[in-house]
Amino acid sequence: MNLLDVKPLDLKYDEKTFLLFMDDTALDPSVRRLKDLHEVAYDKNFLNRAKENIPVYYIYRNVCREMDWHLFVPHKIRHDISLIPAFNIGKEFVKTLGHYHPIAEGKLTYPEVYEIVSGEAHYLLQKIEGSKVVDVVVVDAKEGDKVIIPPDYGHVTINPSERTLIMANLVSTQFNPIYQPMREMGGAAYYELKGHLFVKNERYFNTPQIRFCRPSTELRSLQGNSLYSLFLKNPGMFEYLNKPLRLEKSALMEPVNHGVGHIQVEDL
Repeated sequence: MNLLDVKPLDLKYDEKTFLLFMDDTALDPSVRRLKDLHEVAYDKNFLNRAKENIPVYYIYRNVCREMDWHLFVPHKIRHDISLIPAFNIGKEFVKTLGHYHPIAEGKLTYPEVYEIVSGEAHYLLQKIEGSKVVDVVVVDAKEGDKVIIPPDYGHVTINPSERTLIMANLVSTQFNPIYQPMREMGGAAYYELKGHLFVKNERYFNTPQIRFCRPSTELRSLQGNSLYSLFLKNPGMFEYLNKPLRLEKSALMEPVNHGVGHIQVEDL
């Protein structure tokens, strides 16, 4: 069993089964399997050969102590844990299915905030206006980093390392993710292949170049504090998860002068 540093929760996970335990009780995950990613994966030849029921990643929703429900429920916020084992979908790094969020208030969609508990992640964000992608961002996040998914961006999480990626996140309970646009387009605007090679998805037209970013200075200053503990201390700090107009731009990502990989244009 491996301990997870998500204070004040007592969390452990089994690195063979990827089961998560809280207070020594096994939690029940939602499991994404290879067949669930068939529409959005790059390497179709691999998918046609592989066993479709292979588990790819695990989502544990509402990971919360009973004594803390009185804070989470009225604020309409949920705490989840996701485990994405190191795995290659053929030529491509393992990733999530990818999704968008619906409108929360005004014309802004619901944001979300993630924390890297263990491992590292590339968050691929994309903004669509009409039928056109107008912005693509890759946020390179390391252990301890926190990343806000801004309003109006769809997102895919990629595990580009040889370690299991474990993330905690806080998200509104007032919506369901929208998966269909990613499925219809064969995934996001870029695929990240082994060797950190970013390849354009040719189903998108006039795709902008990737902007490489890192978590904001404001969020980096919170390292050492779990999202869970921060919420317990000050639930109002996360009011923006239901009211995105309250989200300060200073809490978003910052550009970097170098990328996390190389970009090459290939046909799908």
